[in-house]
Amino acid sequence: MKKLTMLVATFVLAIPAPLTMPTAAAAASNTEVVGACKDIVAAGELPGLTVGQCVSLLTTEDNYYNDGTSAGGFAAQACRLIENFDPADFYYVYPSYSACVQDGASQLI
Repeated sequence: MKKLTMLVATFVLAIPAPLTMPTAAAAASNTEVVGACKDIVAAGELPGLTVGQCVSLLTTEDNYYNDGTSAGGFAAQACRLIENFDPADFYYVYPSYSACVQDGASQLI
């Protein structure tokens, strides 16, 4: 298992269920994704997370897992989220955002 996968898994286990919930409904419409992201942001579990960041992450994740596209975009979104909300673990694993994206994209392709 590569570093990004382990880091994402650790991060997902540490965050509240609402952020992981929309991924189970990966085929949800854009309206549903935006609604779910509004709920996640309103819950305040990830201070500073915007609806736009949430929508971008879930959209690229959906594109990757359902269509096989956007590996680089998903890696970039995941790395940015973890860097912003769990910097201690992020920088323990990666020396930079760029290193995370390169590792993530290489393992997702």
